Amino acid sequence: PYSITLMRGVLIYALGTSGDRETLIKAQKVFSDALKNKKIDPDLRGVAYRLVAENGKASDYLRLEKLYKETSLQEEKDRVLRALCSFKDKDLLLQALKLSLSETARSQDLLKSISFVWANPWGRYVAWEFLKTNWKKIIKRFGGGHLFARFVQPADNFTTEKDAKDVGNFFKKNPASGIERTVAQVLEQILSNSKWLERDGKKIKDFLKTRN
Repeated sequence: PYSITLMRGVLIYALGTSGDRETLIKAQKVFSDALKNKKIDPDLRGVAYRLVAENGKASDYLRLEKLYKETSLQEEKDRVLRALCSFKDKDLLLQALKLSLSETARSQDLLKSISFVWANPWGRYVAWEFLKTNWKKIIKRFGGGHLFARFVQPADNFTTEKDAKDVGNFFKKNPASGIERTVAQVLEQILSNSKWLERDGKKIKDFLKTRN
């Protein structure tokens, strides 16, 4: 059943991202087989790509980028793009964002990559700085479209009042039609995140310590 297949991928990823050595070795094997065009379950491919990226270096990035450029299947491109946005190295994450802005990528891949990198704890501020730097280009390509406001939404992952101030000031100085409501919602969520951490952050840390 599909639910079991999906759960298998979730469990394998959980093991790998927790540092299970055997799982990470298997992920590298699956990745190598995928590069040789061997038939591999799509869900397993995606998990393997992400685990390789999370623990990878520049050479792994280049292999994934090559795969992204060469594959013609959109589902495979999406899997590879998510992996490219899963590295811990900030320079590699910036490369992934720049790739999504190039002629090689589809327009919607830019939105996906910003969202993926923003969701990556190592890439949150990389994505934000990239968005600010390329905001005029984004407006030119997406302004007025149904995807436009979604470029702002990932900012609700921020957790400090300083972040809220930065986001608010940027969009005040760089306004764009159609995102006003989204910006207001994002600022509200950031402040809510900040208050939640202030109230419960220490309790959560203490609880997790007791589980080690």
